[in-house]
Amino acid sequence: MESDFISRIGSQIRAYRQSMNLSLQELADAANVSKSLLSKLENGRMICSLPMLISIIKIFNISLTQFFSGVDSAQNNRIMIIKESDYTRTEKETNQTGFTYLSVLNKLVGNLPVEIVILTIKSGIKRKPVQTDAYEYKYILQGQINYHFDNKIVVLEQGDSLFFDGRIPHYPYNAGKEDVKMLVVYFYLSSDSDAISFV
Repeated sequence: MESDFISRIGSQIRAYRQSMNLSLQELADAANVSKSLLSKLENGRMICSLPMLISIIKIFNISLTQFFSGVDSAQNNRIMIIKESDYTRTEKETNQTGFTYLSVLNKLVGNLPVEIVILTIKSGIKRKPVQTDAYEYKYILQGQINYHFDNKIVVLEQGDSLFFDGRIPHYPYNAGKEDVKMLVVYFYLSSDSDAISFV
């Protein structure tokens, strides 16, 4: 499917970038594109023009045939194994001191981009309310966290889960004495996505 092909191209770009120990910003600068555009490309949230793709592939010093053979070989892989050593630290627009994001997986599921990260929040850390263009699922791996939604506070402990519409202003606050670690899944919304029904 087209969406899977776009996702595989993005994954292939990320794999080559990481193999060359290039940061997202370094590759973006070399390709003369913005960091946010490259991030969307790697996450399968957009497809770039052919000239842009060729310029990125040239930076990897490989042929088009070599690049796309890797994309094609991934087509029938229905099982993915991701080693902890392959997790990458990512930056988010709302990222700040005390918040560490490790990217585990970015993949298109149907037409819905899904991102899985491990988020660590240091003790005593909170931030201003944020909104994301995604539905968010949180599973608490360690510690206790308070999630603030307008006038509502939800207290989550190890083993608890939370699923919500990220377009609602929200923020976490780690009031405890230990770092909080959680598994986070973002289900990104397109402009024409229907709202998910909470039953």
